[in-house]
Amino acid sequence: MSHLVCPLCGKNAPLSTLDPDNIELDLKVVSFRGLGRGKGFVKSEEYSVFGDDEITPIIANKVVKLYYMFINNGILTDYNYTKVNELKTQCNSKDSEISSLKNDIKEKNEEIKEREIRSHVDYIILQSLSLDKSARLDFSEDSYYMVITPKTTPLNLFLLFLVQEIPSQLKIRLLQHVNTNDFPQYLQILKSEQKRRSVAAELAGGAVIFKGLNYSDIDSYSLKFNELKTIIIRAKERVYNPEEEMENILKENIKRLKNL
Repeated sequence: MSHLVCPLCGKNAPLSTLDPDNIELDLKVVSFRGLGRGKGFVKSEEYSVFGDDEITPIIANKVVKLYYMFINNGILTDYNYTKVNELKTQCNSKDSEISSLKNDIKEKNEEIKEREIRSHVDYIILQSLSLDKSARLDFSEDSYYMVITPKTTPLNLFLLFLVQEIPSQLKIRLLQHVNTNDFPQYLQILKSEQKRRSVAAELAGGAVIFKGLNYSDIDSYSLKFNELKTIIIRAKERVYNPEEEMENILKENIKRLKNL
């Protein structure tokens, strides 16, 4: 009969008695007492020593060596290593999913922003044409344009006041729908017109002409439709200012045209 040499204690035990699954997970010490001459022994005491400072470390160290013996020989898979790889795979999958969701959100936001800008441009053009009966639209295969001439004075002034207040992205898109073939200098004025200074800056440097709304820079677009309506109303009010102010504005722009 073959015996197994226990890798922990070195004792020989018949293979027929090998049944580790039915052995309690514990470290126990057993005491015996004799029953008399030739009568054998009987268990007198049994208690656990698991976690003690003497026997437990010895067994634990040996179990670790046995564990890596099986790992190194390909009999067992390192459970912790496998779990770490599984978690890494899950994290990479989650990161990929999060990145994909972020891209989807970014694309959706870009689509929303694009629709907002297009609708704002359309509304501005509609309001612009209502200012001047001589103003008209030109159409091409893929777009439409407001025609600017030296004679469309109310429209020209309205656009000048408007570009001082709207966000940069909207200004750029609006000017793509302006046809100044008959008045090219004015397009340069509109493009070069700086956004209105803050109220604090105006107070420090002179009178406040138009206390409009403040908006974020070109990297974002947060202009609401009601805010745009407010800007348009105020710009129209400036167009219909008394003649003396209109003359001063026109003289100022004539000077600017000469310097271009």
